[in-house]
Amino acid sequence: MSTKTETAGSPVADLAAIGQDFWEWRHRQAPATRDDICRVPRPTGWTAKWAATDVATYQQRLAVFAMRLDRVDVSSASLADRIDARLLRSAIARARWELDDLRNWACNPSFYVDQSLGAVFELMLRRPPFDAGYVAELMCRLTAIPTILTAGLDNLAGHVFREYAEIAVAELAGITETLVTVDTALRAQLPADPQAAVSHALNRAASALESFAASLAGSLAEMSPFTPVGRERFLHFLREIACVSWSPEELSSIGAQEWRRAVLMETVQAARNAEGDPSQVATTAEEQCAIEAELERQVRKFYADKHLLTLPDGLRHYLNLPMPAYVWPLRWLGVTDDLTDAHRLDQDAVSYVPSPSPDLPYFHGTNARDPRIGITHEGAHYMQLAMSWAQSNEIRREYYDSVANEGIAYYNEELMIHAGLFDDKPHSLQVMYNLMRLRGLRVNVDLDLVLGNITILEAGERLRDLVPMDQTTAFSEAGAFASTPGLGLSYVIGKHQILAWIAAASLERGEGFDLAALHDFLWRNGNVPIELLQEEYAERRAEVESEE
Repeated sequence: MSTKTETAGSPVADLAAIGQDFWEWRHRQAPATRDDICRVPRPTGWTAKWAATDVATYQQRLAVFAMRLDRVDVSSASLADRIDARLLRSAIARARWELDDLRNWACNPSFYVDQSLGAVFELMLRRPPFDAGYVAELMCRLTAIPTILTAGLDNLAGHVFREYAEIAVAELAGITETLVTVDTALRAQLPADPQAAVSHALNRAASALESFAASLAGSLAEMSPFTPVGRERFLHFLREIACVSWSPEELSSIGAQEWRRAVLMETVQAARNAEGDPSQVATTAEEQCAIEAELERQVRKFYADKHLLTLPDGLRHYLNLPMPAYVWPLRWLGVTDDLTDAHRLDQDAVSYVPSPSPDLPYFHGTNARDPRIGITHEGAHYMQLAMSWAQSNEIRREYYDSVANEGIAYYNEELMIHAGLFDDKPHSLQVMYNLMRLRGLRVNVDLDLVLGNITILEAGERLRDLVPMDQTTAFSEAGAFASTPGLGLSYVIGKHQILAWIAAASLERGEGFDLAALHDFLWRNGNVPIELLQEEYAERRAEVESEE
């Protein structure tokens, strides 16, 4: 677990053993997700298992993990080890939150779309060439789709929220034609021998998905409306999982201030850009990818030149690649990137981009204008995750909550603005401020959904009209925030936690404050909730000073 000696039966050894067992289990059990940060490496031959008996087994296993952790006495352990114990408590609480509070497995049909077709989509994000091992994994996930959907219909019977079902039905409209397109494009990347088998499996998957959607559509009138988790359960999430001490009311105030500030900055920048030409940087996806690769190297140099962050030797790159024709029809299933994982640190992260055009969806459109917009957020994700995956402490290699990860990436955006990265592109600044506007708005959309102040439809309309953004992206975000409370607010809240930490450290250290050293510690431990990390950093600084 750590670099220190672990004596058998000691709290450190016990935490390491629990962490190893828990995360080996969690990599099999964790539901597939549309969020790239939450993806986990899967064992060979993995398929999602969510029959009612599987859910019961998961709940029983969690009780055992909680009991084991409760028996570990860390009262006299180091702060770092107490934080590791807290992380494991957070991980167990998150799995319980998913099973017992959110219950997407019981009320959200899109959950089963994600566990079936979404798991296939995630595998398709790997870069070709595709060998026999890849084909075997693809076939394993494809052939499991009918079974997963059948279990889903059993679990959902009598529990589905109507709004969730409407979203799933809309997403699956024309799914047979979609998978025919995917099949045609995928054939070009596969060896000849398995092509017929893959086509057959895709055809069976299409039939199962069509039947799944038809069953939902036929029962819409009998379904209950969406019920939010409510304030008390969300407070439990904030305290036990996200490790955030602020109340929902404080979070709401922070989000409102962030949104108002972003509106002002975007308005001022738009006035400054009135005479300019916000043209995109490239005319083809290939050209955009070549530009992005050079800009990514420039951003890395910018970190070093400005003494902002130390990137380790051997850290691979975050690159754009042209969107594969078999990925584009399924893009609604998640972020179209592959940030690699702890077992693939020798591979570059990739983000797939479509050909630039004026009518691209919101996020693809912003990156077509200036690829550095994606580099400063998704690229920051890759660097933070890769640095965390490479550290010796296995417990800190894993995902716990998005407040830390999204907070770092969003903080990095503003850091790059103030450091001058976008001074040469005033129109890019305007886009960055619009993204800030979106992140600020997400906080209150997230909270209003949690508290039942707005419907999912109203949440989508608010995002569409007040960012503004295209309707498809807006309503996709609204559905995601309803089913995953806390995700929408994670960007702003994590950033503000980092700002509070930096302000305190800067005032305490004065002229001796080293921003790059704090950033290095933050990125390397970036899966740890910020409030916990700030406490550990302060102790480490005190130890260094006492030795000087």
